[in-house]
Amino acid sequence: MRKITLEALQVLEAINRCGTFALAAKELHKVPSALTYTVNNLEQQLNATLFDRSGHRAKLTAIGELLLKEGQKLLISAEQLEKRIELQQKGYEEQLLIAYDQLIPFHNLIFLIEDFYQACPEIGLKVTGEVLGGCWDALLSHRATLAIGVTGETPLRDDIAMLPLGPIEFAFLVGKHHPLANHQQTLTNNEISTYRSIAVADSTRGLTTRSSGILPGQSILTVNTMQEKIDAMIAGLGIGYLPLTQAKPYIKSGELIEKNVQRLKTKGIVSLAWRPSLIGKAGLWFIEQLSNKTIANRILKMSNFD
Repeated sequence: MRKITLEALQVLEAINRCGTFALAAKELHKVPSALTYTVNNLEQQLNATLFDRSGHRAKLTAIGELLLKEGQKLLISAEQLEKRIELQQKGYEEQLLIAYDQLIPFHNLIFLIEDFYQACPEIGLKVTGEVLGGCWDALLSHRATLAIGVTGETPLRDDIAMLPLGPIEFAFLVGKHHPLANHQQTLTNNEISTYRSIAVADSTRGLTTRSSGILPGQSILTVNTMQEKIDAMIAGLGIGYLPLTQAKPYIKSGELIEKNVQRLKTKGIVSLAWRPSLIGKAGLWFIEQLSNKTIANRILKMSNFD
């Protein structure tokens, strides 16, 4: 039989915080004698004195302080466990794992996350940015239960549901200090291929890696994030495609220059994908919100520039 109970630890914590048995009893809706009995019984079980009762206030002994310090960890763990059980009983995920394609700027998702926390303040979110096949990989490998902005071919699986969100337009860009900045004619593939391309690495871990917008034989500088690609292009380290909505602020500032090309990269349709068997009420909230075309359009655009 355990000598230390959660109830005894709660009593210990209340007495220490309130300073007297009487005040602690009032807070716990008990009579003082009940607290005295609990403390005396615990002291007998442990064969240790937990409180110095010589003064006006109840003061923990060194052993009492040790017990309370470690006991508070147990109380917190118990409280967290109760919340987890309560959420599960209500049909909510303990934590919702979301992957998003970096074609969509993270700041475009912030309003949606803020609204979610208003609706579900106790649910944890883990949001990771992915590139190319990374969103599919995250979904299939259980690193995510919901993927925003998936592109490319749909895996041949019957346990995945999808919802188209809309198109992403691309622009071919060079930095203002790049040799092609003053080029006026339409760029051919032969001309483009002589200059280094900036590419964001496919973040997939288990699927076949993909590339996009790279010409045969073209030199490549590979980076990890879309922002790193933008920074490298502004510095003149290379050229490449960017989602038009992400490029517009830099086009407006003159840091990047849009160029006409012989074969412009086609629009890409991005979608929301999820595994229905793993989705709870938190995931359903996101699915419901993104089913609204106004909200879907908002995450695909930059309202300050569109």
